[in-house]
Amino acid sequence: MDTSEEAQIIKITTADLSFKIELNINWGAQSPNHRIQIREHLFEEEEAEHFSSINKFNLYNLQMLPQAQDGYFSISHCQKIGGYAFAKGEVGFDIEEKIRVSEPIIIRTSTADEIKMAPQKKFLWVAKEAAFKALSAAALEMQKTLVMTQIHCHQWKMISLNSSFWSFEVQLADSLELKKNKGFVFEKNELLFGVFFR
Repeated sequence: MDTSEEAQIIKITTADLSFKIELNINWGAQSPNHRIQIREHLFEEEEAEHFSSINKFNLYNLQMLPQAQDGYFSISHCQKIGGYAFAKGEVGFDIEEKIRVSEPIIIRTSTADEIKMAPQKKFLWVAKEAAFKALSAAALEMQKTLVMTQIHCHQWKMISLNSSFWSFEVQLADSLELKKNKGFVFEKNELLFGVFFR
């Protein structure tokens, strides 16, 4: 699946020329060893550019996020596909199959105002998942607990004319610093993608 057009728009909008998204059907959760396969790809294709000798050996520790020396990786999987995003600043990335995002979970994790303002209810789940990934490490450093209901998505703006690509911002119920505070949600076929920059 080609997300190069969306990645290019995100790159320009955030002024992060290093930003990229890589996807592969072999990294989807239905593929055996999908978590190892994506780490092998990072080791073989990204290690020279982004990983120190110590960090490249930690790539195979599935309990740790990949620790780049010059930026941040965020990994996501759904049943059909898996992938990662890379950016110079803290980034969160999420992939979901539209059919698997249920209304009860959106209602449980979102306010009525958020649901009313979102372009599509299902966008809220990938937006919050991406934001959670980008913000959780900072919350941990500050010895705070971050939960999905503390992340409020607002300021939705359409990026593409076909209504399938939107930007958003986050407001937190806590005092965690947001810095860039820019997120994007887009859909391709039956998949939803979320990217958030802390």
